[in-house]
Amino acid sequence: MNRRSRTLIALPALVLTFAACGGGGVGGSEGESDEAKPYVDAMVASMTEEEDSPMDETQARCFSEGFVDVVGLDRIKKAGTAEEWGEESGDLEFTELKLTTDEGNDIYDQFEECGVDMREAMIESLGADESDPVAKECFETAITEENLREFFVTVMVEGEEVINAEPEEGSLMAELMTCMMAGVGGTETPTE
Repeated sequence: MNRRSRTLIALPALVLTFAACGGGGVGGSEGESDEAKPYVDAMVASMTEEEDSPMDETQARCFSEGFVDVVGLDRIKKAGTAEEWGEESGDLEFTELKLTTDEGNDIYDQFEECGVDMREAMIESLGADESDPVAKECFETAITEENLREFFVTVMVEGEEVINAEPEEGSLMAELMTCMMAGVGGTETPTE
């Protein structure tokens, strides 16, 4: 399996890992409290441990504090310990948080507030760069701010199960699958 196919399969985990790390904290916020610090620190460590993480430590801390602000520390504690949030953020069941669509959108907004360009991070994670202009163009067309937000919020609110459903036309998964099926960027072109 090539890199892009693995990335497409891992897309839900990528979104959930980003989500595990929170949102833009405001002075005096719950996310900046002493009680939240172990959770925020664990999320920051989880978000920045990979060398190719789209977040630096400052962005990850901003995002993690904001995540606590949006979700609330009580709900976060019920979903897992600080260690679980740090070590197993991709394995946590986010539906236990019982997020609303508005909260999912608020969490997604934290990326921008903390200086993280999710669209560009997603395109880069698929390996689309100047060395393969066809792939880059396909993924840049496929990944829009709107369908990326919709995908992220849906996964956060409804869980990963929605990923396994038949993708709706125009959705992020449908558009990415179109790129994959076209064989761009070194992906295997299907045979007839």
